[in-house]
Amino acid sequence: MERTLQSLPLPGNDALAEKLVLGLGLVLTASLSRRRWRAILLLFVGLWACTSTSAFAMDLGESKLQEASPADHLGRIGSFLLGSLQPTSAARYQQVVSDFNNELAAQGVAIDDADEAELDMLLAERVLDYFDVYQSKQGLGSASTLVAAFSKVHPRHSYKTAWKCLDAWRVRCPPDQALTVPAELAFGMVSWLVLHGRMQVAACVLLCFTGLLRASEALRLDFNHVIFGKDCVILVLGRTKRGLEQKVVLTNVGVAKWLRCFALWRAKQLRKGEVKFIGTSYSVLVRWIRKAASALGFGHLHWTSHGFRRGGATELLRAGWPMQDIMQFGRWLAVRSCREYLRRGEVSITRLRHDVTSDTWAKLQQLAAFGPLVWDTVLPLEDLNVVG
Repeated sequence: MERTLQSLPLPGNDALAEKLVLGLGLVLTASLSRRRWRAILLLFVGLWACTSTSAFAMDLGESKLQEASPADHLGRIGSFLLGSLQPTSAARYQQVVSDFNNELAAQGVAIDDADEAELDMLLAERVLDYFDVYQSKQGLGSASTLVAAFSKVHPRHSYKTAWKCLDAWRVRCPPDQALTVPAELAFGMVSWLVLHGRMQVAACVLLCFTGLLRASEALRLDFNHVIFGKDCVILVLGRTKRGLEQKVVLTNVGVAKWLRCFALWRAKQLRKGEVKFIGTSYSVLVRWIRKAASALGFGHLHWTSHGFRRGGATELLRAGWPMQDIMQFGRWLAVRSCREYLRRGEVSITRLRHDVTSDTWAKLQQLAAFGPLVWDTVLPLEDLNVVG
């Protein structure tokens, strides 16, 4: 508190100093006065001047402390680390850390003086508070955000107890997980969407599955972010969810040819000033994903765009890719989250293959086998010759 108050720019410091000096002078004069009544009067006036000055300074300091922003609770390093995230994520993390600090301060707990073990127990207790209030998966997101925020601003801390409490909550109330899209369904959707004139949605689905992109990353791609090499396609993602400049290299010959066909078609559709490679909205994407799934016999399930990223990663694991290579390609930072991601993906696909009839799978495989040939129904012959 003392160090904080000293650093505050108190307005009117000169006037306060003069008042304080006056008060001390009156006290000293009272001690030297020979007349008792005069000494008592001067003493009271001097003490009043000193105490009112101190009280005013303390009130002003406390008001300044109360006006601290959420970022003030993070410290220099914490604020710097959160700066690597997307602005919305950074603001959300700042707010939960600030709210937690303020609540503990109101209870007389100085969180800045707590070590890792004490913070771990405080966070674990808060996770249990959330669980007691909600008793369902509803509050799991808020509790997870709190622990994740502290893990971000204190990277050396593990918070094992808090994470274990979150794991136990997920066991009791399993959260909804995005269904994993198998390869046959992903490529079957791509062909179906092209045949029904939804090339932009098809391109987004293909990029999410083969490049392990999030839908937001695919939709943000500009034309100059997609670089066509001799036998590959390079996607320059720029700022991603993790806040890092990254790229994805697609080396599958069929995928590269498909994207070349799409680029030729899309270039003819561009309006003046338009730069987006995909050029559609998220709501249109989700609507047509569900239409395609329904038309292919999978409409009874709830599909989301994230299922393509999960399905693409699971397909790489089934193809024998090492975990580290999948993490690098999919841009995961934590082994734990990637391993859990893939485990759930495998279980989801196994269950799906068991539930769907063999006839449905056979028809889906025939449609998926079209690959780049589906563009024969869309592009003129001269464009197809350019693609080769």
